[in-house]
Amino acid sequence: MGYQPGVMMADLAIPTVAAFVPNDFKIDICDEHISKINFEIDSKFIGITGRVYQKNRMIEIAKEFKKRGKIIIMGGSYVTLSPNIMREYCDILVQGEIEEIHTELFNDLRNNTYKDTYYGTKADLALTPTPRWDLYPNNHASAGSIQTSRGCPYQCEFCDVIVYLGRKQRHKPIDDVIKELEVLYSLGYRSIVFSDDNFTVNRPHAKKLLKRLRDWNLKHKKSPVRFCTQVSTDIVKDDELLQLCAQAGFDQVFIGIESPNSESMTEVKKFHNTKLEMTNVIKKFYNYGILPYCGMILGFDSDYKNIFKEQFELAMDSFSPYFMINVLIAPDQTPLYNRLKKENRIITNRYVEVGSPLNSNIIFKNFSTDEMNLGMKWLATNLYEPKNFTLRVLNMLDNFNTYKQPKSASQLYEINGDHILKDISKIISKIKNLGEEEKKMWNIIGEKIIEKNAPKELFITLMFFYMQLRHVYNENGIWQPELIGADIDFEK
Repeated sequence: MGYQPGVMMADLAIPTVAAFVPNDFKIDICDEHISKINFEIDSKFIGITGRVYQKNRMIEIAKEFKKRGKIIIMGGSYVTLSPNIMREYCDILVQGEIEEIHTELFNDLRNNTYKDTYYGTKADLALTPTPRWDLYPNNHASAGSIQTSRGCPYQCEFCDVIVYLGRKQRHKPIDDVIKELEVLYSLGYRSIVFSDDNFTVNRPHAKKLLKRLRDWNLKHKKSPVRFCTQVSTDIVKDDELLQLCAQAGFDQVFIGIESPNSESMTEVKKFHNTKLEMTNVIKKFYNYGILPYCGMILGFDSDYKNIFKEQFELAMDSFSPYFMINVLIAPDQTPLYNRLKKENRIITNRYVEVGSPLNSNIIFKNFSTDEMNLGMKWLATNLYEPKNFTLRVLNMLDNFNTYKQPKSASQLYEINGDHILKDISKIISKIKNLGEEEKKMWNIIGEKIIEKNAPKELFITLMFFYMQLRHVYNENGIWQPELIGADIDFEK
């Protein structure tokens, strides 16, 4: 393909776990998105972690190392939530968080007295060391990563965070956050993702942290950092919080819009979304120069056939370019999983695999699988049909206030090595080869960026996002041009 290996965000789990390894152990780390696994490595113990969609690959890796007589250790969120599935593929299974059990674990490994299972606790984040970024291939990642909190107080039925990390949010000391920030900055990162599940839910703490981040970025105003994180929709009720986000350098956030159907949100106990008009929520971020990535979910029990058109209208009315569309799934041990299992609506032999937004492990109440697939294809294709995407971008730019951000915060991918930016430029240039409408889209949006004196990096971000989605949709059979403008009967 002519591209060097790279990731948009450096993996946080690997260097964090590496930081707990005692000095008398020799350690090598591998992020398979960047480098190939050395199955012949001279090592007694092999640690493996991954997310739910990486389950099959985790098993393949474990089997290959077992053939070579290695002792396999597995841990992480998926292993913790689905231990019965992964148990047979490892010698040592670590459930939960490692902070308060790492001494016992590594002592047992050293003495060859290890147990088959270790149970971590909901740890104090003051015990979390600075990740071993010195071991990570940082010149192959465009953004660094920091975690400042774990847990979320909300009770969304489909979310596994509250099962894995708890509903009482725990915070890393702010001085420790700044220390990690300095390390990433020294490595060349100028874009950093805060990988918290709900960065601003504890507003007093969030404001204290944001003020420190704002002051820290001011000290680096010649080359400040752009931040991104995940927040809940009710942040729009607090203008001071939004203002602090902008001043600190947050130019992008992810928000779970999920659905304009308030009955669906009540059904899954995402109550804070029922009190807000989602179109206005999205537009509020534009006032502060913050671009929201919006998550959509379809297939709730309260959804009917008109939900696809309602989601489309919400997207067009809000002007947001970014919508990540997925069907509802029920992760192991979540309240949703337990409820649907009682109703015999869990497909037990199906797991969500990487790539396709069509995958689900539930039997929908008001849709057949074919109906859901058709509706998803209709929505995805019409949302990202070039004219519709262009219209949303133009309207967004007319409402977007870039002046709330630190003036130099638009520097893109300023890291050790510039191959990622070069590769991104190559990828987005291929948009013009997709067709005449895509070529027009490129030109119109580019002209609007210039007219509005918006950062050129915003154009690159928009085009790269578009190209990523088109690639995923093509690979998974979701992109269906014949559905553009089609009058499919999705009425109740």
